Amino acid sequence: MCGICFVCGVDVCRSQLDKLIEPDWELLKNRGPDRIKKEYLRINEKIHGVMGGCVLWLQGSSPHTQPVTDRHGNMLLWNGDVLEGYQIPKEMSDSKYLSNQLSNIVKESDILSILSHIKGPWAFIFYHTHTRRLYFGRDALGRHSLLWRRPTHERALFALSSVCHRSQEGVEEVPACGVFRVDLSSVSSLTKEGFENHNESERCYQSESERSNGSQKQSESEKERSTGSESIHCIHSRIDRVSGRECWRQLQKLRPQRTWNFVQINVTREELQSWRVSIIQHLLQPHTSVLDDSIGCSLWFATRGKGRLNNTPYTSTVRVVLSGVGADEQLGGYSRHRGVFEAGEAGKAGGCGSGGGWSGLIREIDLEMSRIHHRNLGRDNRILAHHGRAP
Repeated sequence: MCGICFVCGVDVCRSQLDKLIEPDWELLKNRGPDRIKKEYLRINEKIHGVMGGCVLWLQGSSPHTQPVTDRHGNMLLWNGDVLEGYQIPKEMSDSKYLSNQLSNIVKESDILSILSHIKGPWAFIFYHTHTRRLYFGRDALGRHSLLWRRPTHERALFALSSVCHRSQEGVEEVPACGVFRVDLSSVSSLTKEGFENHNESERCYQSESERSNGSQKQSESEKERSTGSESIHCIHSRIDRVSGRECWRQLQKLRPQRTWNFVQINVTREELQSWRVSIIQHLLQPHTSVLDDSIGCSLWFATRGKGRLNNTPYTSTVRVVLSGVGADEQLGGYSRHRGVFEAGEAGKAGGCGSGGGWSGLIREIDLEMSRIHHRNLGRDNRILAHHGRAP
């Protein structure tokens, strides 16, 4: 897991660029504490920018800093996991391997071709030096966070980041609908009208294979990543304590050769309010609902892994977190799913047509999956990754 960001503007100096990313920088460093780096860009005489990467080291013989610069001067920020699609040498990181692949592109469609082979979650930012074009996007399900701030009438500025401080204005989730392109060769690209009229109309390139690959479940690959662990922690906050213990006992029966640690997370009201104000509200940005806050707080304290193990104070040191985010949406786990299905069954029993039943349930799940990148997964990724653990 990494924290990545890019900011560019018209007539901005290095100190101004630093000030622009400063509110987000500490949040980004928590996502990737092992290697931290900034690279400044002189895109043309008027436009200057900065790319920042904060890396959590999980793969390769040694940590690899980001952005990765290839032999042509192209720069890549990669926050993802190549679970299938490429045979990456064990001693090489995903980011270095993909940088090598992107260094060989001849035409624009080659970028999509490279990404379409990847099975696994990802978000990326890629600056192509020769054309002065910026490419960025998220996988088809939006499993990794990427936010943007687009130019306005008051601000000739464009920014991308894995996470944004609440003080930043105009923050939105980057839609998980393909690969976006911004032409930075002209100042007009960083005006509100220029950005919308020129870049938005050319924004999305996506093949059916990329959409199909993005929807593949990654459970088997996640299992492979965890097989080297001697013990696994089942971490539950107080609200989930009863169901958590039931799951813990089932896991002990399924894999009795493992040590399963049940870590109890107890949070006082004062501690909840303190961390909610200082950290969690910023990670939730741009989401602000009561439900977002409730889910965000629960996930944040659980992933922190600080609680009690066998009635003794304990803090987990694990680097990978296995979570069930998105399972209810994919598998019909909400009460509204049952309601749609049962409405159809009742309609058939009464001899009248209905929009429910199996066909209605499938439509409802399709709707859930079409908006999950905006409502759920980006938010959950920002929360889960804050403690330097890969979800």
